Amino acid sequence: MKKVLLLIGILIIGVIAFKCSRSSVVKEPSTVRFTELDKEIQDTLFAIWQSGEEKLTIDTVVDDDTKETWIIESRAPIDFIDLTDNYVLERKQNRLFAWINDKVVINKSNGWKHTFPATEHEPIIIKGDKIYTPAVFLSFFVVSSKSEMDTCRFNVYTIKE
Repeated sequence: MKKVLLLIGILIIGVIAFKCSRSSVVKEPSTVRFTELDKEIQDTLFAIWQSGEEKLTIDTVVDDDTKETWIIESRAPIDFIDLTDNYVLERKQNRLFAWINDKVVINKSNGWKHTFPATEHEPIIIKGDKIYTPAVFLSFFVVSSKSEMDTCRFNVYTIKE
């Protein structure tokens, strides 16, 4: 009986170790300058920064006491750009800190997921088999020309599905 329990324990530890060793993206991303990004990504980012575009969210809230329905409109900076139209970004509550939401990129066709910590800078950009994130926080107010954008650095992760 002890041998069977030992074998089951070793099997479980092996499965956990195998799952932990497999990564869905490259652990150490490469870093590139803005001008080294794909032209489509450069144009998209510059157009967003130049126009100050924001994401519009409309939520419906029902007041439990009065049963009134309120429509709340909020605007926020664009946090996700998918040039493949195959991924979505969801917020997931952090396991350790309930008030922090991690960013989860999900492939709509096969369910592949990758979680970025809440501290990952935005926007998260996907094109082909690459995920691009700013290496540092990018201010919308500082950038006024493409030449100034060249000071920006981006982390490049390779998707391994």
